[in-house]
Amino acid sequence: MVAAALVLAGCSVSIGGNDLDTGEVEELIIDGYQTDGNVVVEVACPGDVEPEADSTFTCEVTGPGGDTADIEVRQVDDEGNVRWALVPVGLNPAALEAQVAREFREQEGATVDVDCPTGVAAEEGNVFSCRATAPNGDTVQIEVTQQDDSGNVRWRAVTP
Repeated sequence: MVAAALVLAGCSVSIGGNDLDTGEVEELIIDGYQTDGNVVVEVACPGDVEPEADSTFTCEVTGPGGDTADIEVRQVDDEGNVRWALVPVGLNPAALEAQVAREFREQEGATVDVDCPTGVAAEEGNVFSCRATAPNGDTVQIEVTQQDDSGNVRWRAVTP
C-alpha cells in the first residue's frame, strides 16, 4: 500500500525582529516531504507570525499535481521551536509506480516499468489507470482504486 506517512517534525527557526522566520519553516517542511517520500512541494506560510508558546499558524502546501492542503504548525515555545505533521497532498506517482511494479513482479513473476499519471488527488474511491510495460514492449493497463484519502490503493491488471 502507498500511504503518505505522517511525520512529526520538530526544529528551531530564527526569530527575526518580533516575528518568527516562517521562510525557514517553509524550507523545513519542503525538506520533510522530500525526505519522507521524495515528493516535491511548494509551501506558503504567513509572514507575520509572532513567537508565542503553544500558538498555531497554518501553512499551505501544494503538491506536484497542484493539489493543496493545510498544515498546522504549533510553536513549542517562544524561541522559534515548532512542530508540524506532513499531510497527504495528492498521490506520489513515483512511489505508486514502484509499488505496482514490485507487486506485479511478486504476483506475476514479470518485471515491468509502470507509468502513472501525476496530479491524482488522494480521494477515497478514486479510480484511474496506469500502464505497465514489459521489457519486450508488451503493455497492460493497470486499474488503480484508492482505498482512502491517505493514498492507500489496490490495483488490478485489466486485459484489453
